[in-house]
Amino acid sequence: GNRIMVLASDIRDAAVLEVQSYASYARLPASVKLMDLEANLALLKVENDAFFRDLLPLPFAPRDPAPGQEVTAVKVDGVFRVYRARVRIKEVNATADYGFTYLPSTVFRSSEPFRGGGVLLCEERHLCGFIGYSDQEKLAESLPPSGFSAFHQRAQAPVYSGFASQGVALERLVD
Repeated sequence: GNRIMVLASDIRDAAVLEVQSYASYARLPASVKLMDLEANLALLKVENDAFFRDLLPLPFAPRDPAPGQEVTAVKVDGVFRVYRARVRIKEVNATADYGFTYLPSTVFRSSEPFRGGGVLLCEERHLCGFIGYSDQEKLAESLPPSGFSAFHQRAQAPVYSGFASQGVALERLVD
């Protein structure tokens, strides 16, 4: 539908949004169609249909990657160099990155740091994660397909319903 799904954390404070295709160095303006900080996802719209002419969307993986599963972590830098690494999913956690909604996230360790983000590919052709965080020890977290598939389905509705939130935060106390 001429939209691009990205992490909301990557664009939430942006004053100007521009997109660039691998086939051209031209930058085109983009606008936010929908942003959900609880899910850390956003949809960008590009008015120029020619931008999408030679692009193929990555299909979502049918299920979340499981602990122990090997996937491919991929990132593209500012000059279109592609970095790939085979990684093994270490664990699946429930996290609330920006609010109160706990959503699943997959955790993996890699030899290559993914501080600038990236994606996880299952079977080399299905999107199975948006890499949202990577620390100094090269431990990274990604949003799995269950989260971005639910966001994508809800974005198709006439009114976006968002994700359920319990409305309170719980914290363990030492005593």
